Amino acid sequence: MGSLATVVLAPPAAAVTVGDPINATLRAGDEDESAIAINPNDTDQIAVMTNGVAGDAGLPLSISNDGGQTWTRTVFATGTGTGGDGRPVACCDPTLSWDEFGNLYVGYLQRTGTRTIELYVTDDLGATFTNLGPVDTQGATGANLDQPTVVAAEGSVWVTWRDDSGGIAARGRTVTGALTVGAWGAEQDISNVGNFGDIAIGPDGGEVMVVYQTPTGNEGPSNIIVHRDADGTGPGGFGAGVTVGSTNVGGFDFIPAQPKRSVDAETGLAWDRTGGGNDDRIYLIYTDENPDESNDFDVFVRTSDDDGANWSAAVQVNDDTGTNTQLLPKIALDQTSGQVAASWYDARGDTGGGPSAADIDGTANNDVTLFASWSNDGATWTSNVAVADAPTSGYVSNGNQELGDYTGLAFHDGMMYPSWADNSNSTGDNPGGGYNTLDVYTARVLPNNTAPTVSVAPASGDEGDAIALAGSANDPDGDALSYVWNVTPNAGTDAGAACVITAGGATLTPTIRCNDNGGYTATLTVSGDPGGDVTASNTVTVGNVSPSVTSPSASPMTIDEGQSTTFNALFSDKGWNDTYSGSIDWGFGPAEAATPTVTVDGSPGVTDSGFLSGSHSYLDNGVFTITGTVTDDDAGTGSASVDVTVNNVAPTAVIDETGTMLVNGVPVLLTSAGDPVDVSGRSTDPGSDDLTISWDFDDGLPAPDVTAVYLHAPPDPDPFPSPDGSPRDITDDRTHTFADACLFDIVFRSVDDDGGSTLDTLAVIAVGNFEQTRSHGYWKTEMADLRQREHTEEQLQCLLDIAGFMSAVFNEERDASTLAKAVQVLETSGGSSALDRLDAGLLAAWLNFADGRIALDDMVDADGKKGLDTTFGALIAEAEGVRLDPSATKAQLNEQKNRLERVNVAGV
Repeated sequence: MGSLATVVLAPPAAAVTVGDPINATLRAGDEDESAIAINPNDTDQIAVMTNGVAGDAGLPLSISNDGGQTWTRTVFATGTGTGGDGRPVACCDPTLSWDEFGNLYVGYLQRTGTRTIELYVTDDLGATFTNLGPVDTQGATGANLDQPTVVAAEGSVWVTWRDDSGGIAARGRTVTGALTVGAWGAEQDISNVGNFGDIAIGPDGGEVMVVYQTPTGNEGPSNIIVHRDADGTGPGGFGAGVTVGSTNVGGFDFIPAQPKRSVDAETGLAWDRTGGGNDDRIYLIYTDENPDESNDFDVFVRTSDDDGANWSAAVQVNDDTGTNTQLLPKIALDQTSGQVAASWYDARGDTGGGPSAADIDGTANNDVTLFASWSNDGATWTSNVAVADAPTSGYVSNGNQELGDYTGLAFHDGMMYPSWADNSNSTGDNPGGGYNTLDVYTARVLPNNTAPTVSVAPASGDEGDAIALAGSANDPDGDALSYVWNVTPNAGTDAGAACVITAGGATLTPTIRCNDNGGYTATLTVSGDPGGDVTASNTVTVGNVSPSVTSPSASPMTIDEGQSTTFNALFSDKGWNDTYSGSIDWGFGPAEAATPTVTVDGSPGVTDSGFLSGSHSYLDNGVFTITGTVTDDDAGTGSASVDVTVNNVAPTAVIDETGTMLVNGVPVLLTSAGDPVDVSGRSTDPGSDDLTISWDFDDGLPAPDVTAVYLHAPPDPDPFPSPDGSPRDITDDRTHTFADACLFDIVFRSVDDDGGSTLDTLAVIAVGNFEQTRSHGYWKTEMADLRQREHTEEQLQCLLDIAGFMSAVFNEERDASTLAKAVQVLETSGGSSALDRLDAGLLAAWLNFADGRIALDDMVDADGKKGLDTTFGALIAEAEGVRLDPSATKAQLNEQKNRLERVNVAGV
């Protein structure tokens, strides 16, 4: 039966600071059974090591150099095979200790093959490690090696573990400096029973004590036994065991919070080496269950002042009055003050009835939260505080491992760091989310607190400008502080005056902007100290500034004449109650009034701002400077300018194609030599330019034939520039007679007064005035015989030009562009091919057309049946289609030649 104890609690001597939980492992999967250590030479250096890599593949090791704000996370002891770190592969049971020389000791159990207890040391935050193991190697028979624990202090390092003898063993070696470690002493087999122990080093020459419970294979009761080695690494050994007391918590006690893994009493030791009032006092922590098998576990501490020979009555640490479970306690002593601390999982909040914030699954007494307390002497303990922000449900995580067998705790220089497995995801960064997988957390707990000192420096600046405030807040305890600023106008400042925090409002160096000049008071309120908020104030002096206009732009910045651009500029004014007028000078003429648009007007805490905008069209080219001006109601002005470039646009020139016909996709105006032809041309210009119009009819001098000037503002020429004129749109009609039959290209041109020029062309075919069609023999003679011609050589060339334009055969498939080449086409004989004879007929037909002997719409007798059966245009189009068909037969070619020949020789 466990011994009964009295709960002795005292209020804390100073307000306690409990920092926010920090996710030390931040890994996928489950991590549990953690160890934590603080470097006694630099309390910003913290190490956490945990179970957590499946399949005996190493242990997560997290090291921080800044008090837990950031971490270097690795997996330690991943094996000697490919991809490993060269260390025997770790299974579990991590243990850590940091000594006065800055040596961090890292121990674990290796169980792949023959089990070993391994130990490494580093003095450079894990950059390099020195192997101090194996500490022990399992024999061929006996129990499994298990549960190593390392402790280092007083010039020595010790490891205790459950030995293959079935009991507790320990082994130590001297330490004289950084990485300066002596040889291992002989293994000391302290007992042949027991497990779940701890080890501590005392002040008197490095004396050592171990603790364990036995028996361990049941649910209790179990005895708690200690052994002391009076000379540590000296030749003496551990003495006989002393039974401290008993507990109803056995080695495998199944409870709602650990229904599969179970728990033990988790005995732990701390030994005061401070030289203070409690120097050489030993503290022993464990859990007891009363009544037995009630699941009402409590945390107890006993003390000894005579090296463990005698022990005090048990003092209950947890201060709840309910019957729920406290489990997996840990104890640590601050060797700078003698203060002792304890932490444990606590189910006091889980009374059932959930799901709720305290009861995850609706079952009572199985959701736990990490709690802590501390004491100056072990006899009285402070009111318990919750370190974790939310409960953990280990029973849903990690399979049969659940929360594991132990937690971690380190305490030095007033800073207490527990470590524990947690699946609440209270920090929002558990890769598995909430209540799924376990990460290992820590938090900084400061049992003794001092209020911060706060001050604010005077500040000054101009209205609307960024004004930097500077405050200071110093908390000797390192409490996590938060900051709130408030700025108010002093008496005598204009109504509506206000300042707004624009950046850094939660820092000591915020930035403010004020809407009016005058005096203000800046007040800094510092929160986060358990003793309450602390404030300080000082004066902010703000000067007056005129409005400003910035960021002028023209969109687009380059335009063509006739187009418009939009001017835009931002403006701001530090007087929030001002009204505004504005103007835009477009670079010519008087400035135009423009009303600025205010986006926010007169709203305390928000600066006045807005924009000035307007659009204008330019009808002449040039570079123009646009200037926008904003004037406030105090006559303060601000201006900004931007240049816009206006490019000249050449005028259009378009000939009216009404009455034309398409020949091979080209518009053609068809007429006869000697007949007047009416043409019309239109020219437009988006600018206000004078336009010069000309016609060139391509039939000799003068060239151009006609020139006309259309003034923008007659009778005077257009000045340069004239951006406020009107766009141009003129039409010029002309009548012209072509004396000869030929192909002409009419050119219609428009030129503006900036040299911009555009032209348009139109093909004109003037056919001759002959009346009867002629055979290809006639045309051969005309082309070849200078003595018997009815046409001049120039007239014949014109007829060939017309034929070449109208035909898809000449001169693309058969060249008849000159008289000589035309003779070759027209030359046929009995040996000529069907294709050649068709070409001769085609060319003769086109020459008849060009000479005015036949028109495209004339009806003809092509089939020789004494009737008009088709038009000449259809006839010649059909013939050219057959001629251009590469698959046409000789019969088809001859048929088309015959059809043409009937028309050519008919004299129609």
